[in-house]
Amino acid sequence: MRTLSTLSLILILTVIGFAQPQNTLEQRIKYLNSIYSTHKAINFYEDSVMAVSGFRSPEHLVAIDSLKKVDVALTNKIDTYLNTYGYPEKELYGETANLTPLLILQKSALYNVRKSQTKSLYKAYKKDEIEQSRFVSFLEDEYEYYFKKNYQSYLQDEPRIKDLMTALELKPSKL
Repeated sequence: MRTLSTLSLILILTVIGFAQPQNTLEQRIKYLNSIYSTHKAINFYEDSVMAVSGFRSPEHLVAIDSLKKVDVALTNKIDTYLNTYGYPEKELYGETANLTPLLILQKSALYNVRKSQTKSLYKAYKKDEIEQSRFVSFLEDEYEYYFKKNYQSYLQDEPRIKDLMTALELKPSKL
């Protein structure tokens, strides 16, 4: 019963907290921060259920299913946000709101959204809105998903990014 009430609370927060963002910077910051908070809450919930009920217990499987549903909702919200407002600038939005789109996309199961937003992430990286190590990690996750194996290379920094993007059939010059 406690598990169900916790899950209900998270889902209610997800629905209530995600009205379409408004036009003011403050409203957009709150919107992104609420997405970040929901992401953290559902992950904490899933971890807690696993710790109490056991790995792959019936309760844990329900929590994983809930996590997946919230993940889809958050990914779609970030996709819409990036298409409407672009990538949030760290100086204006703060670190949490700035990192939220990358965090949500990197953990998302929706490959088509991740791939379609790579251009936005690349542009943000080129403007120093995303740290190089975080962008490399995102591309390495994409590589692993696409090729079903880890990326192996001695390349570092910008050459590593270009190599990953080439392997993923993303042309940096056209982004």
